[in-house]
Amino acid sequence: ENLDEAIAVASRLPPAKKGTVEIRPIIELDGLPAMKLQLIHEHNSSLKPYMFLSYDDEQYWQNAEPKVFQAAVSEAVALTHELDALGKYISAAPLHPSSTATSVRIRNGQRLITDGPFAETSEVLGGYYLILAKDQDDAIKFAARHSGARVGSVEVRPLFDVPTISSTSQLMNDTLSESFQMKWTIAASQGDVIKALTQRIKDWWTIDIKGQTTNIDDEFEVSFGKTFKVFKVEELTSNHLVWRCMDSYIAAPGLQKTSEWKGTSIHWSINVIEGATQLDLIHEGLVPEFECYTICCQGWAHFGNSLVSLLEKNSGTPFAG
Repeated sequence: ENLDEAIAVASRLPPAKKGTVEIRPIIELDGLPAMKLQLIHEHNSSLKPYMFLSYDDEQYWQNAEPKVFQAAVSEAVALTHELDALGKYISAAPLHPSSTATSVRIRNGQRLITDGPFAETSEVLGGYYLILAKDQDDAIKFAARHSGARVGSVEVRPLFDVPTISSTSQLMNDTLSESFQMKWTIAASQGDVIKALTQRIKDWWTIDIKGQTTNIDDEFEVSFGKTFKVFKVEELTSNHLVWRCMDSYIAAPGLQKTSEWKGTSIHWSINVIEGATQLDLIHEGLVPEFECYTICCQGWAHFGNSLVSLLEKNSGTPFAG
């Protein structure tokens, strides 16, 4: 819905940790055919999805006469309609200028945000086409007819195993929708909340904690008597934190499945909404089918309130043996 939301999503993408994720709004261009994303999964087996990345010389187009620019746009739109008539069009859109770009990087667990594109070059990404083609040669045939190819360049790429990505994403969405969730509105700053989740765990969850918790890939163990959980910090930004449970043992009377937390993930999201700090917890994988679900929900309710009390009154109630 807005740039902040886009940055939050970009920060969670794996490329942000080693490279850069560039964010740019698309231009809603009149005259394009309706988007047909379902064709990615429902297309003829003889066709494959390809993406055209159109790299433009922005200076050229800024200096071009309006009629020259409009003719190029009309030519590009006409190509989308030809592809649509052939059943090969999926989606296309131009991007706003590179001056509107925001670049996101994650380094040492910290989110770095800069204005502008990730690289200063004469040619910048100006838009995309998503089409179906028989093979690379067929895709190149259409890319060569893009008006931008005469001034810049059009890169042709096959999509990577999109059906697998889609089914995995659907499975993840289903798991998240069923997983345990809680939400609190807290009278504390965003910074104080993230500090409590990284540096003050012993003040609200349990005093028995070992390991490091302040950087990506840190591992730590929390214990509650005979119960223990081992976590790895997988994501850490100024408003999002993910702990992956690597091992667990839950000591509770009558409990047969004592390691159900293993493989689950705890997501913390901290956002300021209308001047108030909102903390969202999703325990991904902690679902009603778990034998420990009821007692774990009770535990999260208790320790969540302990966290709120620590932040608002400087008085948490961690497990102390």
